[in-house]
Amino acid sequence: MSEVLEDRRFQEWLRRAVGEDRADELRKSLDEFAQREKPVITLFGAFDTGKSAIARRLLVDAGLDVPEWLTISARHETFESRHVEVDGYVLQDTPGISDPDVDLPTDLRAEVNTRQAMDAIALTDVACIVVNPQLPTGERDQLLALIEEGWIPGSLIVVISRFDDAGANPLYDLDGYRDRAANKVAELRRSLELDETIPIHVVVPDFEQVAGASSSPDPTVWDESRDFDGMSDLAAAFSHVATRDTRALRAAAVARFWASHVRRALLSSEAELEDLEAGLNHAEGLIKRRDIQISQLDVLDAAARVSIMGAVEDAINASVRRQSVSAEGIQSSVDHVLETWWLRECAALDKLASEAGVTFERQRERPGWQVLTQLFEPDAGPAAKDGQRKYAGRLGGVTDKVKSSFDAVKKLEEAAKETPKEASGGATKAVANASKSVPKVEVAVHALPAIVELAGLIEDIVQDKQAAKRRRERRDELHKQVRGIAQDAADQALVSWQHEVEATRATIAESVGIDDEQVDALKTSVDEVRATVVAGRRLMAI
Repeated sequence: MSEVLEDRRFQEWLRRAVGEDRADELRKSLDEFAQREKPVITLFGAFDTGKSAIARRLLVDAGLDVPEWLTISARHETFESRHVEVDGYVLQDTPGISDPDVDLPTDLRAEVNTRQAMDAIALTDVACIVVNPQLPTGERDQLLALIEEGWIPGSLIVVISRFDDAGANPLYDLDGYRDRAANKVAELRRSLELDETIPIHVVVPDFEQVAGASSSPDPTVWDESRDFDGMSDLAAAFSHVATRDTRALRAAAVARFWASHVRRALLSSEAELEDLEAGLNHAEGLIKRRDIQISQLDVLDAAARVSIMGAVEDAINASVRRQSVSAEGIQSSVDHVLETWWLRECAALDKLASEAGVTFERQRERPGWQVLTQLFEPDAGPAAKDGQRKYAGRLGGVTDKVKSSFDAVKKLEEAAKETPKEASGGATKAVANASKSVPKVEVAVHALPAIVELAGLIEDIVQDKQAAKRRRERRDELHKQVRGIAQDAADQALVSWQHEVEATRATIAESVGIDDEQVDALKTSVDEVRATVVAGRRLMAI
């Protein structure tokens, strides 16, 4: 009952970690394995260790036909797991595993072969690890992880194959050959941390390659080597498996199967969590810098709005103090003030946008940006399997939006590269100003009557106190009207200014390449994967 509950917990966690479809695939493959009545023995190891040669020798010595798929070569000839019945058991041959630090990044076939071998060894009653006389090097960590997966007594066998390559010829120095074999066995036990209960066989499945690549050699070709090639002992060990009560082997195999796939998915989820956290950290940094730039833009905008009102009002008041007041003079003063204000403030906008672009360009040169792009791009990694990266699926509908953001960033970068540079400091020219026409504000027609009257009131010397009071009140009223006219003029200019501010705001946002919604999606993904990892670790600790 406890085993059933444990299997159910494993399955539920896998559905959460790798998805319903993959979990169903695993369940189906386990059901197919469970229907086999005979015990399954799986040959497992690196390529060119002699796994297929061992399988051929066992079949030929048992008087069985060698299937067409069983080929003998020093290359990656076994491309998928295959099985054949031999003397009461099922023998399964697997593709060679590869060094994950050397082969997998550059050799897709090696990656596929390794994955298929790992899937096969996860569904076997007995594992037979095959190594060559040089003993494991690059694949050692994979073998150590496999050995730790809970093999009950009699379910794990280790073979040192092709020992005629070890340097001692048994035909001329049998004692030296056997001494060297004993030393290699001891060395292998230390290397793979194997206790004495795990048998290690030293074999030569095809002494001096007398059978070559033949699929059906005459068994007599090996008569000369039978006394020392160890194949009869290995065949007896395999045949002994068929005489055992397979229920214990099968129960242990099922438990290993679920634990193995949970372990693999957990390792992948932990790696996924690490990448997601790195991506989130970088994304939050980008958003923080964006908010700083936007705050600076808001400060610049507020200051510009304050300054334009005072500048226009000063220009109009200056016209009042002139000896002759004309519409052309008022318009000229206002135009000059607006042009000066406009160019100054737009230059400040361009500088802010340029600094934002440089800031975010530097951020995109950091590793965190590469992590971000990989998180959101659907084709950034291998297809999800047993927890392999599937960021696009986790991040849901924001992926297309992020891709559009990345495309916008690339366009901005390309445009920046085409923009001419200042010869002196290398800073980007504020060429945008050339395309930003100074806003034209017609104020003279509305302002002239009030300004002419105001000018007359200012220049007239009034002796009568009551009359002076009335004139002051009238002057204050006219000042108010002029101030209103100035406000209208400033408001007209600010309409164009608002467009420039919003364009700069959009430029800053696009320069970031990610927005708050996407960051929230990353946070959600981090929380989900972290919860999955915690649950997986707790499950493996049971």
